Amino acid sequence: MSTVTYIYIDQQALIVRELFTNVLGAKPRARKAIGHLLGVALHKNIISNHGFLSGVLTDLVPDNAVDIPLIWQYIGEILGAFVGGSSPNMSLLKPILQMVPAEKSQALFKYIIKFAIEISPKSHIQKFWQSSDFSLNDLFKSDSINSTFANEFNWLSEIIPTTTPPLKENRVI
Repeated sequence: MSTVTYIYIDQQALIVRELFTNVLGAKPRARKAIGHLLGVALHKNIISNHGFLSGVLTDLVPDNAVDIPLIWQYIGEILGAFVGGSSPNMSLLKPILQMVPAEKSQALFKYIIKFAIEISPKSHIQKFWQSSDFSLNDLFKSDSINSTFANEFNWLSEIIPTTTPPLKENRVI
């Protein structure tokens, strides 16, 4: 990458970081709005995956965890709106969760999915999940996944039933 590309990505990361930071103490509606905004910006190539990922959690949690005890929930709310929006951003879950301390990654995942299905139907989230070709083992160390956690999210990998429109009856009057 050229120096200009790095500067551009650094600016994107700064914008993402500022958006996250400024809504952590705000109302849920503001956090969801930022998640949607980031999803649209990524979809329209206004920000790159690298710019987004560079700003999403960089230095955010250690500085704010003491002042904001529910920080993981709030980040999950933003990312839930990001993942549950109209654009498929599920593919960024893996790199996001890799940046999170192992002991917090499953809790963050739960929050992300919880808030994603508040925004979009479960079937929508399920389709995005399946199109990403992820399994829980791709996101977490297999020895850290207990049966309760796996069962809670097994619906993500279930086969989506195809629906056929009902046949119209020919009625003679």
